Amino acid sequence: MTDLRSSLGAARLAAEQRRHRHHWDVRPTPAMMEDGDWRFSCRCGVYQRPEATHKGRSSSRLGKDTERRIERQYGPQKVGEYNDAIDLIGRTWKWQSKATRGPLPRWVAKVDDWAAIEAHAWITHPMDHMEPLRRDLRPLLIRSWVRVGVRPVDIIIVRVSDWAEEHGCPVPMGEYMAMTGTHFLDCHGRDEA
Repeated sequence: MTDLRSSLGAARLAAEQRRHRHHWDVRPTPAMMEDGDWRFSCRCGVYQRPEATHKGRSSSRLGKDTERRIERQYGPQKVGEYNDAIDLIGRTWKWQSKATRGPLPRWVAKVDDWAAIEAHAWITHPMDHMEPLRRDLRPLLIRSWVRVGVRPVDIIIVRVSDWAEEHGCPVPMGEYMAMTGTHFLDCHGRDEA
């Protein structure tokens, strides 16, 4: 197997500045004691918001759990820990996963096997961010709707031209197509590297 960092644009990763992470002080500062505000603060002056911290941890856990499930179910290797636009890498596709606990949209219920889908920003932005990385692979976006006690619903979105080139099938109308995870596995199989 090749070195994953070189596969994910290590030059871009090495040149990136490290993001500021808040470090919450254990003891309140004198200014906090004067104001009567006992929330933790960072040296940069930001106060900790417990509800935002909980939401961030919960979202992070959902994303990591979803990436592991996609790796088991569809075959690509999880590389999301490298903080790149690519979350998983297979032999043909570079994957980005988006998971939510929100309600299932009506358009998802209408997708039996596959359907043409309009190019919305929630599709084009992830695809555009993956494009400059690993040009030997084609971009793929997988949206997952997750609920406790219910099997997750996966919709895989690819460019119509990429799917047609890969599978030699006639091109449906539109720029993007959405398909169920079952249809993807039936047509393409597992995308193991």
